[in-house]
Amino acid sequence: MTVDGQRIRAADLRADMRSLRSDQARRDQALGERAIETDRYPRARFTLSRPAPLSGTATGTLRLHGRSAPVSVALRGRRVSAGRLELVGRTRIEFRRFAIEPPSVAGLVTVRDHGLLEFRLVLAPA
Repeated sequence: MTVDGQRIRAADLRADMRSLRSDQARRDQALGERAIETDRYPRARFTLSRPAPLSGTATGTLRLHGRSAPVSVALRGRRVSAGRLELVGRTRIEFRRFAIEPPSVAGLVTVRDHGLLEFRLVLAPA
């Protein structure tokens, strides 16, 4: 990520989806085998499409579940110490755009057709 003052000039962020953890081991196993299928698609990536403010909206391409789609991310950034920056954000993920089958339990319990991706990054100069 390249930051210049109060603007993010460039970003290419990658995540190992196998590190996702919830409060239930059974739910974690389901993420690996169904829904997001982190066993099959272990990597996610966000690439910023144009400069964005530290606090505001950033647009870019999200690669998730082997598919890419444009997303808009609400950001809130702040300097936390000498050279360190905290960046908190969120975006709505529509499952169909990423070919993700919404989780279901025997057809009796289902989830909505979208999820919410939230993150907190603490960045330091390289």
